Amino acid sequence: MKFSKLLIISLTTFFLNFEVFAASGDAVVYKIIIKKVELCETGSTLANCLNPVTLFEGDSGFIDIASAEAGASAASLGTLAAATLGTTYTHIQTTMNRAATISGFVTNAANKFCKTGSGTAGNTSVNAVGAFHTSNTSNSAQTIFIGEAEANNLPEYMNGVTAAGVFGPDGDISGTTEYTMMAHRLALTAPITITLGKLPTVTMAFSTTGALGFGGSTTSHCTAGNAATGLYGAEPTISLSITN
Repeated sequence: MKFSKLLIISLTTFFLNFEVFAASGDAVVYKIIIKKVELCETGSTLANCLNPVTLFEGDSGFIDIASAEAGASAASLGTLAAATLGTTYTHIQTTMNRAATISGFVTNAANKFCKTGSGTAGNTSVNAVGAFHTSNTSNSAQTIFIGEAEANNLPEYMNGVTAAGVFGPDGDISGTTEYTMMAHRLALTAPITITLGKLPTVTMAFSTTGALGFGGSTTSHCTAGNAATGLYGAEPTISLSITN
């Protein structure tokens, strides 16, 4: 089942731009908490946000990006008051908690289902324990961490972030450091130049199809969450365009 939404948002308020990881199951609930949103100046890359200006910093509360109301929930986030008139911005950097509330299921090779439910929650070092079932009904939400546990081969536009706000290496959330947050950088389809009396409009479409990841392929992998098996938050599909 596909859950597509289209959001048109003036940059007087701001919403998350977000892709994460490859996945094999749909998420019908995908609640995240945004901690910080920044615009990055010309000269930025997917690996580096240059001279960032903060549009939002705090705790957004849970925003369900699988919900039709996601745009309204995010509408109070952010302000361009910190942006500099005449400055051009080419990237957006978003920092969010890795702990998310996700509901969904993954179908394994034997056409069996690994579902979210009452299993042990994921954390920074292990994936969540799923519930094995022969049907795909009645799956409840569960705390699942974004990013497969101990991954060290993520794209350069992602960093693990500690509770103190310290960034880890590009594309690596492995090791003993507790990366409780994730930073993600996205290149805008066209640069934004802040001019007096004229603000761009962001048009975003997204889908949570395939946004629940599963490490493994068998029933035992579903019910044994560790660094190699179990459930983790995976990649919603994002498209973003900007018009003046």
